[in-house]
Amino acid sequence: IYRNGSYAILSIKLNLLHGNNSHLIKTRHFDYRIPTATQDAKGFIEANQKALNQFQSDTIEWIVQ
Repeated sequence: IYRNGSYAILSIKLNLLHGNNSHLIKTRHFDYRIPTATQDAKGFIEANQKALNQFQSDTIEWIVQ
């Protein structure tokens, strides 16, 4: 719990590799900091789910670019 609120933090690096030879096609680092509505486990779980949903959406958009 931080002085100015609690956060769920998600940081993931993805590497997109070519299926035939494993050469790197592109890479991206995804960072999310989602404030919690409450400073308990339930608030963290809800904020974490928001971060995961945003990551999923951003990943799909990044791959199809």
